[in-house]
Amino acid sequence: MTATPLRSGFDGSLTVIAYRNASGTGVAGATGAASGAPDVYLPGVATASWVFAVGNDWDRAVARTPVAGQQLQDQWIDTASGDTFWVQSTAAPNTAPGLVTIHDNAPTNDRWNYAAVEVTPVAGTATATIALGAATAAPRSTTAVGYYCTLHASARLAL
Repeated sequence: MTATPLRSGFDGSLTVIAYRNASGTGVAGATGAASGAPDVYLPGVATASWVFAVGNDWDRAVARTPVAGQQLQDQWIDTASGDTFWVQSTAAPNTAPGLVTIHDNAPTNDRWNYAAVEVTPVAGTATATIALGAATAAPRSTTAVGYYCTLHASARLAL
């Protein structure tokens, strides 16, 4: 992975996921707040779709605590800048259509931003799946807004 920041002097995190049997994206949303538990709502998510979200907390470098049925895919607790960057998803694709909420139980008193997207399966397949590299213990996604990227490996950058 090679990423070139548009501006220097800022930290950020970049992670990559490869999906198998995914046709693209569906519902997407973004939100943020000055405090409260981080959450983002996606209405109308289809059966067999998977929801992934990226977030940042620029108040403190503190770990996220996702709700049951969700998991952190990646998290960088950047103690040098006092920020946290994370990728979170549902633990599995949806079994029924409807509203999906990506939510953390903690922290609840920091400012945060969240963006989420539905990953839709190819028609005729049961679900989209994550294709993991041999050396990767957990799936990865992107928090690459504002970067020019050339994909060829995995990296975390201090921007």
